[in-house]
Amino acid sequence: MEKESLLPYIAGMIESSGSITFRKDKRTKNSVYPVLVIRSYSSENLKNIKEIFGGSIIKKGSRWEIVLSHRKAYNLLKNIYSFLIIKKEEADLVFELYSDRFTKKYEPERKRKIVKKMLKLKSFRPKGIKNGESSVLRWLEEIDGNP
Repeated sequence: MEKESLLPYIAGMIESSGSITFRKDKRTKNSVYPVLVIRSYSSENLKNIKEIFGGSIIKKGSRWEIVLSHRKAYNLLKNIYSFLIIKKEEADLVFELYSDRFTKKYEPERKRKIVKKMLKLKSFRPKGIKNGESSVLRWLEEIDGNP
């Protein structure tokens, strides 16, 4: 299927059954990265997305998920941005994360501010936050003392 004709469809999937969030990078203490997850009951829809944008397809119960992170998530969001309505603010924060890079001294503070903005969005669902070593909430607590 042609990429341009898929973009509005992908945006609709993200709006209805997708999530955009951040995860803590396990390798460093000061870094987070964007994660985009799209869920579907059919793996065929997700295979088309994977062919164009990459990512990993996994089966969870009766559903399938495609997970894109880092630049792959950024690139997909960049391509579908004009079709987003509800998740536009989350996409803006991903773009902000990849915009101006500061020196190492200021970079962790900038990323914390972006993650805190994400947590305050009305459209953001906290259940999308991963628990464990990749938890951004735990990351904020470690650095700030509270989220």
